[in-house]
Amino acid sequence: MKRLITSSLIAMFVSTGALAQQATDEAGKTVDGMAQSAEAAADDAVNKVEAASDDLANDAQAMDSELASDRQMLRSPASMTRDGYMPVDPAELTAESLTGARVYGIDDENIGEIGELLLSAEGGAIDQVVVDVGGFLGLGEHEVAVTMEELHIMRSDDGSDVRVYMDATQEELEAQPEYEG
Repeated sequence: MKRLITSSLIAMFVSTGALAQQATDEAGKTVDGMAQSAEAAADDAVNKVEAASDDLANDAQAMDSELASDRQMLRSPASMTRDGYMPVDPAELTAESLTGARVYGIDDENIGEIGELLLSAEGGAIDQVVVDVGGFLGLGEHEVAVTMEELHIMRSDDGSDVRVYMDATQEELEAQPEYEG
């Protein structure tokens, strides 16, 4: 009987080790499966975020194109001269010096002021400006987004004043579609 119990105990110890090894192997497989599943979920989330980012970029480009196509471009101003003023490259101006600048039309008619600058999606350069036309003390103004090609920007010789010229009248600007930004 002693041998039978000893043999049974030995068999039990050997099988317990095998069972423990089998359980360890199965746990390792489960952990590997969970890691692969988590990695796949993370890859899927990254792909969804990238797709959403691309969609937003495409939507922004479409909005820029739609804004530009909603209205017919005004005439580009001819090269002009004004006493005490010289043409300036828009890249040399700051947002502070351009925002609020008076906009003049044909025959130096005061037709509005620059109310806002719209930057391009790609590089942050000024793509368009919003001209506030008409109104009184900010009430009843008609906002029109125009391209930089429609403007002729000049700065006073001493640098203290910036003027923006357009080859348009106040009535022509007011007839343009309103900017809804």
